[in-house]
Amino acid sequence: MNLGVNMIRSGARRVPVSRLPVRNMTTLADMKSRINSIDGIEKLTNSMRMMATAKLRRAQLLMEQARQFTGDINGLKIDPEPKEMEKGDKLSLVVITADRGLCGGFNSSVTKKAKKILAANVDENGSEASLFLFGRKAKSPLEKGYGSSFRASYTMLQKAKVRSFDQNAELADSLVNIDSDRGLLLFNWFKNVMSFETRLENIYTFDQFKGGNVEKEFEMIGDIRSFYEFRMATHMHWYLAEQECTEVCARMNAMGGSTKAASEMKEKLQRTYNNVRQAKVTAELMEIISGSEATK
Repeated sequence: MNLGVNMIRSGARRVPVSRLPVRNMTTLADMKSRINSIDGIEKLTNSMRMMATAKLRRAQLLMEQARQFTGDINGLKIDPEPKEMEKGDKLSLVVITADRGLCGGFNSSVTKKAKKILAANVDENGSEASLFLFGRKAKSPLEKGYGSSFRASYTMLQKAKVRSFDQNAELADSLVNIDSDRGLLLFNWFKNVMSFETRLENIYTFDQFKGGNVEKEFEMIGDIRSFYEFRMATHMHWYLAEQECTEVCARMNAMGGSTKAASEMKEKLQRTYNNVRQAKVTAELMEIISGSEATK
């Protein structure tokens, strides 16, 4: 009683009982609206899965061609030994992701590994890092802790239906003149339609490449600088082809899983809706029968 008196004296506002929050049971209309929403999500994810499936064959063909082309150059075995990172060394890290999401752990697998590399070399070892980003999804996860290390960022890589070798060579030009003691590149490598592998590749400056085995083993190469740039372009062509094929497969699998989950949820809600509706009809019939019996 004292609490009520104190509330009246203090001028506390009384809330009508009708406005108090009440937890009601879900109505049939609410359930039907939710079923329709899930049905729309199912149609959207299924259409995205079908679009990814249609792109898969072309992306896989381009990836296989890039693998064969780059494999012939990698067979020369002219890479120098990578330098071990020491305190204060310069690190160049290239991160290749997609421009769009909705493809499972495709992008996060690369950015998580990039964070581990940066934490081990920059945060703990005191190295200076330079980041080169290919794909929009690499920027946001790395910007918070390492935004000051960004040197170049390229997006909309899949705007063209088919990227030519010349276009990929222009992207590789940003890596030709890097100045670092150690260069690393992260990308997703295609294993099969259902899985991929996040790989770490070494990249070299021209001085490191020239000081390796290229002069000792291949004296017939006249212009080593041109060969170095061509080799960098072929590798970039391969990296981006692997990325595109893996992204298409990851999106196809992710949208397939989402479509299946939406279908199962919709089926479960539809059964609940039918049971509740049948129970409501049965109750109304019982009331009508009881009323007619009472009037006799």
